[in-house]
Amino acid sequence: MLERGDTIIMDNYGFHHGHFVEPVLTALLTNCGVCLLFQPPYSPEFNTWELCFHDVKEFLRQNQHLAEEETAYVIYEACENITQQKSLNYFTHCGYLF
Repeated sequence: MLERGDTIIMDNYGFHHGHFVEPVLTALLTNCGVCLLFQPPYSPEFNTWELCFHDVKEFLRQNQHLAEEETAYVIYEACENITQQKSLNYFTHCGYLF
């Protein structure tokens, strides 16, 4: 759950910058006290999502037998394995300093 003072970092997917999407999303989040930042133009070495998605795909590979039968459950479990510490590691690896 987002709280006042949180920051959302989004990639530059075209939909995120859509004619109506970006201004509405920015206004909505600003009214809630949440900051919206966009990552630099696509560059894998700065894209934290690439590292996160790699971990999710690896989890799915390791649990392929379940993924075939219980896809939604395994994706949920893969996301549950992305801890706060792992998230911090992704940002640190990409050069974002805290």
